[in-house]
Amino acid sequence: MIAEKEKFLTISHKIFSEFYSHFLQDYHAVTFFNSPFTIEKLIKAQSELLYEVIKLIQEKDE
Repeated sequence: MIAEKEKFLTISHKIFSEFYSHFLQDYHAVTFFNSPFTIEKLIKAQSELLYEVIKLIQEKDE
């Protein structure tokens, strides 16, 4: 079964944060994501969505 939700969200947050730190080194990307709040909100939404998708896949396999 998937790890505890909070633990999973913490791990996925670190992964997405690392991704965006590399992504934002591109000048063109920075023009679209110029607010730390926007990026943080996006990371949180992606982490929640990923958690729900994995949870549904695991439930389907059981």
